[in-house]
Amino acid sequence: MAESSWSWNENKQFEDALSEVSDRGSERWGKIAAKVQTKSPEEIVMHHLRLVEDLIAIDAGLIEFPQYRDEEAFELRSSGDAAAQPRKAAKAWTDDEHNLFLDGLKKYGKGDWKSISRLAVKTRSPAQVASHAQKYFERQEKLDQDKKRRSIFDKSIQS
Repeated sequence: MAESSWSWNENKQFEDALSEVSDRGSERWGKIAAKVQTKSPEEIVMHHLRLVEDLIAIDAGLIEFPQYRDEEAFELRSSGDAAAQPRKAAKAWTDDEHNLFLDGLKKYGKGDWKSISRLAVKTRSPAQVASHAQKYFERQEKLDQDKKRRSIFDKSIQS
């Protein structure tokens, strides 16, 4: 099969479809191709295989990183060093967000932070929802042991 070229938009559609289509069955590539629309399932499979090969080569150190004019700025942006990347200040959860969290928790269950984030508390990422949930459940356990000052975490799921 001849190698097809991929536009930036096609690559973006491919990446989005790859993250959305979770099944690993034989229909996976057809579903992804349906989302990309300009590529056949065979082209999707070949593109995926080339990307996996590239990742393996990068991990093995066979592909060198390009030299940028401002190498230091590139290193700061790409570094995994937490000190190189300033953290944003945490924004407190509002009562509305917490109520949406409780509704999402009731609807999607404990542990499905991705669905709660996407479908209930749309202003928060799955990681933020998971962190909020951890604090919420810790607070609920503490409430049973001894009453402390009032907090947003004191509010529980309404039946």
